[in-house]
Amino acid sequence: MAGGFNLVNLSFLLNLLSSSSNLSLWPGNNHNHNGVHVGVFPPTCNRIECPSYDLIHTGNDFEIRRYNSSVWISTQPIIDTSFVAATRTGFRKLFDYIQGNNDNQQKIEMTGPVITEVKHSDGPSSFVVSFYVPKKNQDTAPLAEGLHLQKWGLTYVAVRQFSGFVRDTDVGEEVAALYASVAGTVWSEAIAKSHGEGAAVEYIVAQETVIKYSQSVHELAMDIGRKLCRSIGINMDLFEGWPFQFRINKYNFTPESIGSSGVQIHTDSGFLTLLQDDDTVDGLEVMDERSGEFIAVDPLPGSILVNFGDIANVWSNGRFCNVRHRVQCKEAAVRVSIALFVLGPKEVAVEAPPELVVDSECPRLYVPFTFEEYRKLRLSAGLRAGEALALVLVHNTK
Repeated sequence: MAGGFNLVNLSFLLNLLSSSSNLSLWPGNNHNHNGVHVGVFPPTCNRIECPSYDLIHTGNDFEIRRYNSSVWISTQPIIDTSFVAATRTGFRKLFDYIQGNNDNQQKIEMTGPVITEVKHSDGPSSFVVSFYVPKKNQDTAPLAEGLHLQKWGLTYVAVRQFSGFVRDTDVGEEVAALYASVAGTVWSEAIAKSHGEGAAVEYIVAQETVIKYSQSVHELAMDIGRKLCRSIGINMDLFEGWPFQFRINKYNFTPESIGSSGVQIHTDSGFLTLLQDDDTVDGLEVMDERSGEFIAVDPLPGSILVNFGDIANVWSNGRFCNVRHRVQCKEAAVRVSIALFVLGPKEVAVEAPPELVVDSECPRLYVPFTFEEYRKLRLSAGLRAGEALALVLVHNTK
């Protein structure tokens, strides 16, 4: 990246940073610091990959962090008068990229943060939006039209954290507050010298809203698990230690695709799915198991849809119904949904607890198996609408 710049990192919403790649300017590069915390990740990054940092110093309303080398995929400069509008434009391009719209047609896992580099001018400003590339993809990250790779070396940053949804007026105020916080400290001189290098980037806003959202939905899923257990007389943290999967789905429906399926009939292989569906473009349909007919799930803004998967049916010994559903194209539009999947226990077998296997009148329906075994069974048999459960019934395995 360019020689010196201010970096704003938005944690749910926002942190402000100022940094320089000229390490000799920074006191932390020439002095030992007692109490340095090495390899720190923000608390919001326990389920989504983020770049780690070493915490060098904690001051009055600011921190000094040292980031190791990292790789980012970035847009070309977006010329706009609005930070919010430019970031939205850039994020859409990056979202297409991680969904497979790249030279390798390869899907990339969501990470945090998404950053917006800002360079002011007398007229419209220049904005470059970037996505942190997961470590496993950094050596072979695919390119895409209109995007390019940026590699950061070891970088010191001064950080100010604050919360709230970002508006165009907020950023300048928080930049000024950061400068006020570091004024009179040894770090202030380093920032001034780094800016004297003629840096092209004035500051960066790094948004982690997706990370905070996934954390909140994860907490909701854990609470649902506990309440499910209490409802059937079991006291336990059902999903403790289970793997979760966070996914954003995008459907590019065209006039030619109207009437076709965006997603074929299926059940979810895991235990539970929490879905925030598109508020304006419908298409989700669930099957009525008694009639076999599909019922449209109309959009309800601000709501989260919860449904059981195959593992819930097994664990509950048939009490929880795995829901067959599909997505139909009903209009030519872009449709987006956000899903959190509670999969299954990572290492132990999936089986109904003793409290749910009462007697000969209510025997165990399924043999124990691991989630990974069941996932492979579904794939190898090509049975994705709950039919694979018949293969693990007790009477079918004797």
